[in-house]
Amino acid sequence: MSDYQHPNKNRRAEIFGARRSKVSREGKTAYVTLIKRRHPKGTKLWAYVRMLTSSEGAVQVNVGEERYLVIINYNKDVKMGDYVRLNDKLLQIALPPDVYEDRKFEMKLTCVRVEELEGPLEEEQ
Repeated sequence: MSDYQHPNKNRRAEIFGARRSKVSREGKTAYVTLIKRRHPKGTKLWAYVRMLTSSEGAVQVNVGEERYLVIINYNKDVKMGDYVRLNDKLLQIALPPDVYEDRKFEMKLTCVRVEELEGPLEEEQ
């Protein structure tokens, strides 16, 4: 463990999770996707972020699709399909989070850039 070099977490990120919700109106049932923060409102997480090179092709992607590596402190609620918002970028976690051999200290997230969230942001209570 002494040979592992922790990257400098020098960026601020927000993590959002998508939740499917059942809605019934006038006898009809539909499912909607709501987006909820994975951390308290008004806070951001420290993260290390870098763009992945083509030789690190851990994800099958379309030509021209941007892939990123994001490292955050361990959070059991973060899963594949969640969103990471950086200042000017919105990313979606494309692979199950790597928790560094189950040490549960940091998480490595492999993400792809997306244009927008899948649904509306759920209001915090």
